[in-house]
Amino acid sequence: MTQTVLKGTAGYGWQETYVGGSFTTENELNRRLARRIQKVQERIARRSSTADVHRAQHAKLLVGIVNAEFRVRTDIPEDLRGEFLVPGASHPAVVRFSNCSGEIHPDTAPDLRGLAFRVQSPAGTQDFLATNAPASHARDPQQFMIVAEALSGARFLVPPRLLIGLGVRETIRIMKVLRRGTSRPVGSLAAETFWSRCPIAFGACGLKYQLQPGPVTAPTPGHGDDHLRDELVERLRKGPVSFDFMIQRFVDERSTPIEDVVAHWEGTAQPLAQLVIPQQDLTGAAGREAGQAVEALDYSPWNCVPGFRPIGRMSRARRRVYEASVEHRKATGP
Repeated sequence: MTQTVLKGTAGYGWQETYVGGSFTTENELNRRLARRIQKVQERIARRSSTADVHRAQHAKLLVGIVNAEFRVRTDIPEDLRGEFLVPGASHPAVVRFSNCSGEIHPDTAPDLRGLAFRVQSPAGTQDFLATNAPASHARDPQQFMIVAEALSGARFLVPPRLLIGLGVRETIRIMKVLRRGTSRPVGSLAAETFWSRCPIAFGACGLKYQLQPGPVTAPTPGHGDDHLRDELVERLRKGPVSFDFMIQRFVDERSTPIEDVVAHWEGTAQPLAQLVIPQQDLTGAAGREAGQAVEALDYSPWNCVPGFRPIGRMSRARRRVYEASVEHRKATGP
């Protein structure tokens, strides 16, 4: 598939390629991956000694927000304007902060953190999913599943399973990437930058997005099992929290590759909107109800307004895998 509109202009001229060279071959692979993610969910449930099947990833909700706003800037570029991105518009948003693991463990455990939010606009529903690591550890959907399967089993078997599935060089690379990303201390979710990792097309423009934190005070040190939630709840009790929604446009396959999701995109990010979480008290019944409402949602990068869509082989695999994970969780989980 080729995008030729405004070729030569930043954001345009990108291409997608199918795994195995055809839609049929890639679709069959993704169908098998969907079955495998359900087995990962079951393995995690058995290891956690629970009958409940949770999300394959991002199992632990940290904070759920139901009254956020997505505020579009007044100076957004002409080629990105539309029913969703109307200059100066403000849309309601629902936000979910999470740990990235498929297990529910203390916030002190090594892990990445996630931010997912859903925007409701006249154009429809748009989900955005991001983590606090700028690029994926896996080069393709097959690698991603091998890692997920290895991590869902016994800890001492992780290295040999990765070696068998990936070989020595890729095992070393992936373990270094995961260790670097999960061992970095996080003092406050409000101070983290979150990246989309996979590209998305806004109309004909290929880009990645990121959420950069607004001005924040120093976090209060915490070491409890839920210290990330506690810190953000206390911060919101004192004032609002915001993130600048930034985009990086596709330039060329060398500096901004569509299919190579382990590569960090080069170039400057430009602001497009702001995600604002208002000051509020999440310690009472209203806060608990907000968390329950957010936890009931199923976020997917494929929940898009007309004209928007994720691009690349990793995104297409995520569509099948996410759907299978949700289906299995609802059929067997809490």
